[in-house]
Amino acid sequence: MFELIQKHIRLRISEQSKVTKTKKIKGKSLVGLSQLSSEKLKIPITNYDAEVFRLLVEFIHCGEVNINEDTVAGLFCGATQFEIPELSGACLDFVERCVNLRRTENIRFHAECFKFHAAAKTLLDKV
Repeated sequence: MFELIQKHIRLRISEQSKVTKTKKIKGKSLVGLSQLSSEKLKIPITNYDAEVFRLLVEFIHCGEVNINEDTVAGLFCGATQFEIPELSGACLDFVERCVNLRRTENIRFHAECFKFHAAAKTLLDKV
């Protein structure tokens, strides 16, 4: 997550330095976080719907999240991508319970939406 934010900050700095001439004091550029703080940084999240991404952030912030059949695939893929092993394990435990209860239809449907993600194959193999 940190790398994603840093990447977009570097892109913004690069764009700003191309558009405006940077002032230099003692050979150092003034373009940086101080200039970015006046504007909001918008990072496009295209691989996850808003609710799943909100839940990922909630888990990172609070250390807990409610997992359900509609969000487990996105949460598992996000946990894998952003290297959150506690959440990955919780998702796999949830899927295992759903398999035992034969409640996998929604999980399979949502996992298909993440076909582009290698973790989705793991999830589909479980269901």
